[in-house]
Amino acid sequence: MKCEKMPKVSVIIPCYNVSDYIEKCLDSFVNQTYRDFEIICVDDGSTDDTADMITAYMKRDCRIKLIRQSNQYAGAARNNGMKCAVGEYLFFFDGDDFCRQDLLDKMVASAERYHSDIAVCDLHSYNNATGEYIDAIGYLRVSYVREFEERGTVSYRDIPDYILMFASSGPQNKLYRKAFIEREGLLFQTSKRDNDEYFVCISMALADRISWVPEKLATYRINNPASLQGFGEAKIDMEDIVSTARYLKAGLKERGRYETVKRSFLNQILIRYVGLVEGQRSLSNFVHVYDYVKNIVFPEFGVDKMATDDMISRVEEYRQMMGGNAQEYLFWKMKKLQEGNGEQFPFPFRLIKGHRLIALYGAGNMGRSYYRQLKEHSNYEIIGWYDAKAAALKDLKGMVSLPEAILPGAADKVVIAIEEKKTAMAVRAFLISKGIEEEDIVWSV
Repeated sequence: MKCEKMPKVSVIIPCYNVSDYIEKCLDSFVNQTYRDFEIICVDDGSTDDTADMITAYMKRDCRIKLIRQSNQYAGAARNNGMKCAVGEYLFFFDGDDFCRQDLLDKMVASAERYHSDIAVCDLHSYNNATGEYIDAIGYLRVSYVREFEERGTVSYRDIPDYILMFASSGPQNKLYRKAFIEREGLLFQTSKRDNDEYFVCISMALADRISWVPEKLATYRINNPASLQGFGEAKIDMEDIVSTARYLKAGLKERGRYETVKRSFLNQILIRYVGLVEGQRSLSNFVHVYDYVKNIVFPEFGVDKMATDDMISRVEEYRQMMGGNAQEYLFWKMKKLQEGNGEQFPFPFRLIKGHRLIALYGAGNMGRSYYRQLKEHSNYEIIGWYDAKAAALKDLKGMVSLPEAILPGAADKVVIAIEEKKTAMAVRAFLISKGIEEEDIVWSV
């Protein structure tokens, strides 16, 4: 393969002891339908044969380059990769993840069409322990930008309350225009963990044009014991983790964005740190992180002063944390999971007690989870299942109807199975306009 001209895209991959995964990662890029790119692998002091495996790939494909550094963590590796990158666009990926063959094609097309500073796509999750793919939500929340679909781009001016929540705070689903990154002087932090949070969030708050591709073009590996996101160490360093959030807040203030995006920032803190608590793998770490988040993180950033109406999600978890201790929280979570038979989205049975006829609005992951749980309970009857995209749900053909078919008074309760508050509230308003009483509408996340 000839590698004579300057590449359009620089793919930067920090690598640390990923010999079990790096082949799948590199194969997914080497076989891209888009060909005009370079791959810069930055070996972060691996102690396995990761670097040797990359070197073997370099002999077959001259687009692959290798930089070696002592173990300084992924943030420093990405920064070193950026120094060597010559592409017009930068794409940051992790050595244990992989992507679809048309990822770069579609991301570059989006960035070129809309002249965007950042192009974002959706992601799959892959459970490394079970081998299962998960259609997780939260990596790209298109409901926040539907009113801007015709224009094709958004910025902090358009969605200030959601700009930090619009896409995940990791870089692996974002293509950056290099000129934008250089103009803003952005670098990754060199902390052990969460070193991408500042870079990703501050860039989203600064970009004038963010475009999106509503397809799951890449796959993020979870439950990888070698990953720093696994939370498996003997005692988690909360000061290191919280330092990234402090740095982000200071950066937003320094660049005059904090007050504009404050609600988005606080929700990001709430969701991230509840997730951190629930991601712990040992009881000692769980208690340590729980107490730290409740007594230090939430008061320091002002999450404890938020009105629950301003919270996008994790409202129940917040209330439980602030009202009890770690052991009580674990018991509550266990009971919630038992109610939902282990489902990711436990159905709010406590809110519909005494009512039998249920209508369900939403047929995404949450709606399907609710449907499964309701079908297992003989006390309840689903009298209708509705979704605005009913016609496109081929696998649920005949089961899901368009929302216009909802009749007031037909159901005892209409349950909204949508996690995103903005969309759920729009659905609530629609249901009320259809003549359904507000007290008969249930939404709980």
